[in-house]
Amino acid sequence: MTLCFKTLIESNHDLVCVRRIGYSDLPDLFAHLSAPAIADQVGSAPQSKDDLARYVLPSSAGETSFLRLAITSRLTDRLIGTVGFHSVAWRHRSAEIAFDLVPEMWSKGIATYVCGLAVDWAHEEAGLVRVQATVLDSNLRSLAVLDRCGFVREGLLMRYRILDGQSKDFFMLSHVATA
Repeated sequence: MTLCFKTLIESNHDLVCVRRIGYSDLPDLFAHLSAPAIADQVGSAPQSKDDLARYVLPSSAGETSFLRLAITSRLTDRLIGTVGFHSVAWRHRSAEIAFDLVPEMWSKGIATYVCGLAVDWAHEEAGLVRVQATVLDSNLRSLAVLDRCGFVREGLLMRYRILDGQSKDFFMLSHVATA
């Protein structure tokens, strides 16, 4: 199995699609990631739409070592969140997952669906053995999503990242391929 992101995650969900982020998505992505409900959990809101251009993939998935995709409404094709992987270590067959949704789409099962879809794809298509997540200890919604997707809490990382000028604690969780 080739160790790179050569294919993309595909969704069969009734409400959402997963696709490449396009330049036309950047205004919605900027507004989404700048919203307090999201920025408070990830720690750094983008300063401009230009900061997000790196998430736009070429027309083919290519051999990129990070992958961020748009979660869009199946009805409107409008961006309602993102899912993807960063901190990829191909040598170790591991990566960190990240996902987010606009608050209006919370509590509909979408984050759990997309997270589970991405984890299965990472193990089966991308050849990753370990998918990990670091989550702010107070981010109960994301912790619940990861729990439902079969992640195991490995421990609490004390003062792991600085948010709003303060060192915060994060949980480390992992999902390991069974085969």
